[in-house]
Amino acid sequence: MSWLNLDQEQRVIDALVPLQPTETIDSLKAASVRTIEGVLDCSRDRAQEILNELRSRNLIEATVTPRGGALDVRERMPVGRFRWVLPYPEV
Repeated sequence: MSWLNLDQEQRVIDALVPLQPTETIDSLKAASVRTIEGVLDCSRDRAQEILNELRSRNLIEATVTPRGGALDVRERMPVGRFRWVLPYPEV
């Protein structure tokens, strides 16, 4: 069941994709729920349901972005970051 009309759906996606990458998927989800609450002025439970729906319908997907940098034993290991992306359209 869709909670959103097409305009609301697009506003939420437009707000989620540019979120700053996070070190864990849980922190990305938490930031996303807060963002959805702000965009739609809805409850936390509803925002979580909306996020789950967007993911289940493949309108957004989580990916890991490398922090970058060369590996050097004297430096801390680069850590990947989680962020939302728009999935590639199926061909």
